[in-house]
Amino acid sequence: MRRIFLDIGAHTGETLEEVIRPIYGFDRIIAFEPSSACFPALEAIAAQDPRIEICRFGLGDGRRQLTLYGSGLDSASTLQGDPTTSETVQLEDASQWVRHNLTPEDLVVAKLNCEGGEIAILQSWIKSGLLDRFYSVMITFDIRNFPSLRQQEGQVRAQLRRLPIANTCFADDVMIGPTHSQRLAHWLALFGLDQPALPCLARYRTTYARPLALYASRRGYRHRAEVVIKEKLGYRALPAPLKTALRAVKSSLGLSVERRP
Repeated sequence: MRRIFLDIGAHTGETLEEVIRPIYGFDRIIAFEPSSACFPALEAIAAQDPRIEICRFGLGDGRRQLTLYGSGLDSASTLQGDPTTSETVQLEDASQWVRHNLTPEDLVVAKLNCEGGEIAILQSWIKSGLLDRFYSVMITFDIRNFPSLRQQEGQVRAQLRRLPIANTCFADDVMIGPTHSQRLAHWLALFGLDQPALPCLARYRTTYARPLALYASRRGYRHRAEVVIKEKLGYRALPAPLKTALRAVKSSLGLSVERRP
């Protein structure tokens, strides 16, 4: 059984720095990133670890070229953005990639953080029936950042809940901790990926059936409502001291992702 980590939306390798740790025992670590501005940083990390493979393309619901707006930024998206920093990038079909590169015996963990592109990827895996190839898929629903499209989050969550397998979870619920690395560690630990290896994927699914089902069932109502409330309050335009005070209140209520688990 190979242990494989897919970093979909690798940016400059912030996630790679955590998942290369020996405690997780990944045999292959595959980083998908279409922005050419990010390639030098990713290649520098890959040069230090032979398990890392850099895929200079994104994934989607088909093979095509698209405009990536804000290339190099952590908010870069193929949906909309700053055209002055755009470039044409390659997307490959997410289901075809899985068919050609993964087997049912692999233990595959995937992080989806691709500024709205997560919807097309998930739809591809759902329609093809290939989502069941994964042990844990952690999703950041960046589609919330696009008001005219954010209803797609609820639609995809509903589709995921109807599937016979519970293997998805959401950044709002599992990425908890003061730093990005600690948040990743918290997610991976929830499903036993920091523990001595079990013999097969089936044993992992049986052993961690309860947390897998619990986190897959989350509907994200509070987190989606928070986005809308912030928009109505004009949160982005608020003075920095007021933002700091609001974040402190959120943290005191135990609602901040930066809290210690």
